[in-house]
Amino acid sequence: MLMSQTMIVSARSIAIGETQQRTFVGSNDEDWLVVELRAGQTYLIETLALDPGVDTILELFDSGSALLRRNDDSDGLASRIGFQPERSAPYYIRVTNIGQAAFGDGYQVRARLW
Repeated sequence: MLMSQTMIVSARSIAIGETQQRTFVGSNDEDWLVVELRAGQTYLIETLALDPGVDTILELFDSGSALLRRNDDSDGLASRIGFQPERSAPYYIRVTNIGQAAFGDGYQVRARLW
C-alpha cells in the first residue's frame, strides 16, 4: 500500500532519541510516524516491548512514498531497520501489527542514532 495524503497528514512526529508507547486496535492495524533524518547519519528505528499478541512489520518511506526499507521479526516478533539517508528530509514510518493483538495491546517504537 502506498502512502496517501491522509496518512502523511495523520503521521505522528517522533524525534531522534525518543521512544513512544503506542497501541493497536486489533490485528492488521497500523500506525504512521514521521521523523526528520539528516544526510550521512546512520539511524536505527525499531519496535520493542511488544505486548502478547503483537507482531510488528516496520517500513520506512521517503516523502515521495517510495518504500526504502522493510523488516519483520528481526528480534523475535519485534522489527528493526538501520538506515543512512542520502538527503536530509522527513521520512515516514509505518508499523503494522500482523499478530493476534486485542484492542489496546501495545508496543514501543524508537528512533535513534546508531
